[in-house]
Amino acid sequence: MPKGGKWFEDAVAEVARSLHPEATIRVRQKVEGPDGHRELDVEIRGVREGREYFILLECKDLKRPVDVESLDKLHALTLDLKPDLAIIYSNSGFSAQALRKANRLGIGAMSALRAGDKRIRYVVDRLVVAKRLSVDTYILNVFPDRAGNLHFPEQWAPSELLYEGLPVLNWASQISRAFIQEYECVHEIVCRFHFLTDTPFVLAGTAIKLTGFELKMLCSRTWRCQLVRADVTSGAFDHIRDSVVIPSGAAYNIGMFEKDKWEPCEIPPEEQQELGAGELVMQITLLNYIPLVVGKGTPEITKLLKPIADLVVDGSVIQRPLPIII
Repeated sequence: MPKGGKWFEDAVAEVARSLHPEATIRVRQKVEGPDGHRELDVEIRGVREGREYFILLECKDLKRPVDVESLDKLHALTLDLKPDLAIIYSNSGFSAQALRKANRLGIGAMSALRAGDKRIRYVVDRLVVAKRLSVDTYILNVFPDRAGNLHFPEQWAPSELLYEGLPVLNWASQISRAFIQEYECVHEIVCRFHFLTDTPFVLAGTAIKLTGFELKMLCSRTWRCQLVRADVTSGAFDHIRDSVVIPSGAAYNIGMFEKDKWEPCEIPPEEQQELGAGELVMQITLLNYIPLVVGKGTPEITKLLKPIADLVVDGSVIQRPLPIII
């Protein structure tokens, strides 16, 4: 089976140098085996914890995924040369059968990643799962000072409640953003706020005074996902572990998330993943809070309120300090 040009062996060697900076990396070296000299695509030799180690890298720049035959040949070579580890680097991925056999034989299956190198054909599309916290519906109720509100409007929209010319809904939007993150598993949140003194507002063009107001929110926590392309300045994709290997000093680039490409998906079996040494996980939260009135500022409502709010969380009453708005 043809192995492709020398450029791929050199590219894999560069990746190996980034992953094993303490080792000696050689390309196209001849070594003595039981049946004479054998040429290795890339060899890695070093010392770890006082012991010498030898890693053999086979490079396949094919137009189709690496198959079982390549695994058989490399396995036979490892029986002769007895490396501590053997890895096939494929520029086109692996067949499912080849991956099963590689896993059974303890042979690594990887693809080189080098951002900007168009000769590298293998690309990593990662399914990114994001938690979505949402205010699905809301109601804004007001508590008027009846003595001073002889002409209280019968019908009005939440966006029509103004304080000093600014929509109170923009302040409520910030409140909703804070509470859906703090109580992310809660279905219904009712917040009751009380003013220090009767406070003047404008509602649907009518001047009124309020003693407080109430914000009712029906909320949900769901999951969304989308495929995004990932790349590394110099690294590798491990097909057995389904993970990107990022050497120290390399940049991990992930493609742009598109707002309209998030699709509903199943809840992950475990929200918190146990990470090994040097591993990382990306966690994304999408927030769908009460929308702002675009083009308008946010009134300073918090300073007008009593410092303790009444909160009803799925039927349980809580008295708690006002959330800090950033």
